[in-house]
Amino acid sequence: MSWRDQKLVYNASFTKNPRMKPWAQRAEAFGISANAALPIFRGGKRWAVLAMGHGEDNIFDADLQKILTDLAKDVGYGLDRLDILRREREANAFNEVLLNTQSSGIGVIRFPERIFERVNARMLEMLGASSPEDLLGHPMRRFYLDEETYDRVGAANQKVLSEGHGMLRDVPYRRLDGEVIYVDLSVQRLDGTDGVQRIFGTFVDVTERHRLVDDLARQSFSDMLTGLPNRRALDAEISKALARSARQERLLAVGFLDIDDFKPVNDTYGHDAGDDLLKEMARRLQGAVRRTDTVARLGGDEFVLLLEGLRDMDELDQVLARLQTASAQPFNIKGEMVSIQASLGLTIYPFDEADADLLLRHADQAMYAAKARPGREGGGWVQLYHPDIGNVSMGDEILRRDFLRSLASGAVTLRYQPLVAMATDRVAGLEALTRWHREGQEVSPERFLSALGVRERQALGRFVLQTGLRQLAQWRDMGLDLFLSINVTPEELDSPGFADTVFGILAAYPGIPPESLVLEVLEIGEILEQEVALEHLQRLRGAGVKIALDDVGSAYASLLRLKNLPIDEIKIDQGFIRELSNKPQDLIFVESLINLGLGMNVIITVEGVETEAHIALLREMEIDYLQGYAIAKPLEVGAVADFVRTFVLGAGDADTPLLALYQHLGWVRAAAESAMNHQGYEHTELAACPITTWLHAHASELPGVEALLAEHETVHILGREILQVRQSGTREELHRLLGQLHGHSHLFQEELGQAVKTMREDAEAMVKTASSESIPQ
Repeated sequence: MSWRDQKLVYNASFTKNPRMKPWAQRAEAFGISANAALPIFRGGKRWAVLAMGHGEDNIFDADLQKILTDLAKDVGYGLDRLDILRREREANAFNEVLLNTQSSGIGVIRFPERIFERVNARMLEMLGASSPEDLLGHPMRRFYLDEETYDRVGAANQKVLSEGHGMLRDVPYRRLDGEVIYVDLSVQRLDGTDGVQRIFGTFVDVTERHRLVDDLARQSFSDMLTGLPNRRALDAEISKALARSARQERLLAVGFLDIDDFKPVNDTYGHDAGDDLLKEMARRLQGAVRRTDTVARLGGDEFVLLLEGLRDMDELDQVLARLQTASAQPFNIKGEMVSIQASLGLTIYPFDEADADLLLRHADQAMYAAKARPGREGGGWVQLYHPDIGNVSMGDEILRRDFLRSLASGAVTLRYQPLVAMATDRVAGLEALTRWHREGQEVSPERFLSALGVRERQALGRFVLQTGLRQLAQWRDMGLDLFLSINVTPEELDSPGFADTVFGILAAYPGIPPESLVLEVLEIGEILEQEVALEHLQRLRGAGVKIALDDVGSAYASLLRLKNLPIDEIKIDQGFIRELSNKPQDLIFVESLINLGLGMNVIITVEGVETEAHIALLREMEIDYLQGYAIAKPLEVGAVADFVRTFVLGAGDADTPLLALYQHLGWVRAAAESAMNHQGYEHTELAACPITTWLHAHASELPGVEALLAEHETVHILGREILQVRQSGTREELHRLLGQLHGHSHLFQEELGQAVKTMREDAEAMVKTASSESIPQ
């Protein structure tokens, strides 16, 4: 019937449909109660029937019939497409013969997708493809080494599309087998009748020429003894590394390494032996770093390391461990195995916001501080730069003894930073923060904690816990119902008696329930996977003590292992929040971390809340607690009680791009989910979007506001089209629109972030100018 009548036929039940009774017994044997048949058309004519059965009666409701109808149509569309491709291949056979006789690679590239539509045999050979299918329809991005090259060629192609022709020299391409070739391009616009933008390109392999030029350049940029980059090459590379670090928002560690006892080797074994030692050290250093890192030799026994793309300090520790292992192995010098020590100074960009020359000087200073250390065990061969490096050696044993004396004398005190509950807008808890009063200054832990040994850190941990709980007991006696957060070091977690120590101190204050104590731990290295640490955390949680994971988001590894850790709370790293006012495009990262916490069903605390704009934004999110300078800086103990009694969190400043962008991104995400999950959504019109209001309100201050308004409007237009196509279009159209929506939305966020940053810088400059003009001359 389906074939004859060319329509969909549904049988709701074999047993209840009289026309189907002849086949009822046969159907029952196969467990089929209902069936359907759908015609498939090819080229507008019936070609096949798609038949199916089901074990339930009356299963083919309206929704399922719609799905099956779409399925049959999709099969037909696919068959029509195959026929079109076959006809195209037949029509192009003659042209292919002509193209394949060319000695240069030839390709037709379609825009805006930037995919190969046609290639000749030479092009296949150049890119290492065995058949046209390896290239046709694939994005061009796969053939470029990096985004920089991809963007450079893309910009040249856009110029060709507007002007008609163009050339590029020495463009690196990655073949399918991974080999890199260099190509000279000659391209011109290919005008057709279908309205699609294309360019016709001639590709000439100039790899050999490039290698000859590269060899000459390499000789001028290489150290003659070790083959490493020399100072000239380092100057060029460090500038690029700084730019990449800023663009990728990753850390760059600049290291200065020096061999401690190089001169005695030269004096004892001769200069040839010294040269061999330098060459072997260079080989080991290169083998220990990653492919993306740089090892350079400045001269003598001085090496510079550029460790790029670091996600966090854990990743840096892994590289340093390999470097230490490599340099600590004995060296074979004239047949004698000799142990050599090295000293490494490090500074980290952007924490150290210096230029290239100053970063090298800071790393050099840190290296000399590392040399001055009396102990070389563990990580003692490395020194991290800090502003006081010239005055205080962080590895100095005297500093450690001073700290223990200060701990006993009362020179080490606690300050308390409030945490506000979003449910009540009142202070619900406090974080205890250590301060060391040394030589007339109040020094925070980041200035001295790295210098302390295990003994000192454990003593500090006991001091903070005892002092903080004693003070909490006094506040609770005053009627202040607060919890207390205390930071726990990895050394404490690794101590066998840590949990018992906490229980013993808690027992001295029976008025403090265990639930009022929050222990904040950092996921450093593998400490939270150690059996001792996990046992402590599980025992403490079992007794009611809350466990919080601090600085979540600062390390990628934390996100992978969060779900396996015994925690009650996550504290989102303050670095994500502080820069939001200047970089609103980072809002998506903050939202993803909050969603992570919601998915784990844990308490979410946001640190680094420093502006009223932050408060207004975070009120829109499902946050439990806020902490930061917009609420209060760390308070002296005497100021806490009055602050807790009187403080009420305000509404915040809603006149910022943050809140408007967050609400804007809500419907962008809804549009994307509609395209992916085939669901409808409520479109927000352009005029009603908060971003529209904010852009118009600040039009006089924002650079490039017209371009921002246009890009914002494009995003809304695409959102409306997705809704329309979802109702009547095809999946291909939805996926195309989804890609465009993501692209334009990301571009809008980037441009908005840059405009906001420039607006704020201009405003600050005007304030400084006005201030300087008001000073009497």
